[in-house]
Amino acid sequence: MLESLIIKNFVVVEFLEIGFDEGFSVFTGETGAGKSMIIEALSLLLGKRAATIKIREGSERAEIAAIFKVRSKILNDFLANWCHQSGFDFDSDEIFIRRVIEKTGKSRAWINGHISSINQIKEIGEHLMEIHSQNAHQKLLTSVHQRKILDDFAEIKKDVDELKKVWDLWQEKNKQLDQSINKNEFTKQQLIQLKWKISLIEDLNLKKNEWEALSLQENKLSFITELIENAKDGINKIQQDENSIISIIEKLQKKFLFSASKDEFFSRIAKSAEQSVIELKDITDSLRRYIGQNDIDPYALKQTEERISEIFLVAQKIGCDPKNLEKILELSKKELIELELENNIEILKIKVKELKNQYIENAELISKKRIISAKNFEVTVSNWLKKLAMDSSVLYVEIVRKEKFSSSGMDEINFLIKHAGSEKGLGISKVASGGELSRISLAISVVMANASKTPSLIFDEVDSGIGGNTAHTVGELLRFLGKEQQILCVTHLPQVAVNGHHHFKITKGENNSLPTSKIDKIIKEDRVTEVARMLGKKEHDDKSIEYARNLLRE
Repeated sequence: MLESLIIKNFVVVEFLEIGFDEGFSVFTGETGAGKSMIIEALSLLLGKRAATIKIREGSERAEIAAIFKVRSKILNDFLANWCHQSGFDFDSDEIFIRRVIEKTGKSRAWINGHISSINQIKEIGEHLMEIHSQNAHQKLLTSVHQRKILDDFAEIKKDVDELKKVWDLWQEKNKQLDQSINKNEFTKQQLIQLKWKISLIEDLNLKKNEWEALSLQENKLSFITELIENAKDGINKIQQDENSIISIIEKLQKKFLFSASKDEFFSRIAKSAEQSVIELKDITDSLRRYIGQNDIDPYALKQTEERISEIFLVAQKIGCDPKNLEKILELSKKELIELELENNIEILKIKVKELKNQYIENAELISKKRIISAKNFEVTVSNWLKKLAMDSSVLYVEIVRKEKFSSSGMDEINFLIKHAGSEKGLGISKVASGGELSRISLAISVVMANASKTPSLIFDEVDSGIGGNTAHTVGELLRFLGKEQQILCVTHLPQVAVNGHHHFKITKGENNSLPTSKIDKIIKEDRVTEVARMLGKKEHDDKSIEYARNLLRE
């Protein structure tokens, strides 16, 4: 149940803190005092779309916070598990929700002190509170809303949600099948292209990272070949050529030795020449050793060059870098598998048929549950209509098989009203007056509230369009519901207000030249005075005060 509510800078409220109790609580006040503001605040707290226009004039933000006390063990266990899975603390039997709306349009929410998404507060809110708004009787005119009401009464929401998943998948595969049929020729060309590409690459029998290894090997072999050629050229020029350096020096040495007999100077020169020949021979020996140590197999170089050429040619045909061939092969195989699966029309046809059969099976089961629940719903609502002074009216639920299936099933749901003397029922909008529509809506709201497992229910002036004894009956009904659930009701009817276990009065005022609202829990004589005001009597009219007092005693 809702235990407390804090509202700051929201609409005309500057600050408001309210404590709530079990049972039936009524909210009354003059027109324009802000009675429905409580409902608006709770709707916003539980995930309704935020509007900056709701921030009080002169304020930068609006804030709403509430504590919900969880008394049901089943709900407590569910919320404990939900909070654990969602990353929120839940150490006791309380849920604390807070929401802030900034003037900039930014909106934030918290659950038990942890930041949460709007969807999360919507989800948890569905298990804590249910709001029956003023426009419920307008929504009641639509077949879609009538279907949702029956589904909630039949407790088949999970079944319908599951049916929608099957429907969505069926439609997706059906669309995929149509696309595959339409683009069959184009897909064939894609398949041919992919298979050709895969065949070219697979024929290479590429080893892992082979292109990189071949490139390194080719560079090394080409580099060594060049060095060996340089070494051989050095040997030739130093020693082996006809006019090699050594042969020239040796010829000169002979001449120096001949001249040495005439001048000692040439003796020293001849020795230097001899030493130069020795050093040059050492150089050629070193070059020969280098060649021997780094000799390469010409066939290996040729093989490497041919392999590189082979890979490069395939890459050129495909139009890619040779180093990417392995990755392209992997991706092409994956794409081929996906394309073949997508394009396998027969497989798609089978899948579409399976999903259709599953949809029909699920939808038929839902239809049966709707038909069974509809009978109970008709009787229950019709009984409440009698209590609401519509003795001659009976509600019927018409379930018709739709020509076209939908995500909600194969049924079209229509609520019909049959008056005494009528041969058949007609749609609510065709037979119900404004007052009757309000009473039908209220009867359905009471039935749904009675069937609801939600601990707190809010009614926002659902009693509009009724009065007199009927209004008193409505008050008794809501008080009756308050025995099992917490009921909050905004009302303008004194006959409803006097049935409340608790009475809150909302008044308007002014603070710093700005309109404001405040709320007070009223008892005893204050309550008598408020009921007298609602009756339209003068404030100091003793008879009206006594009449109000008598209403409260009843």
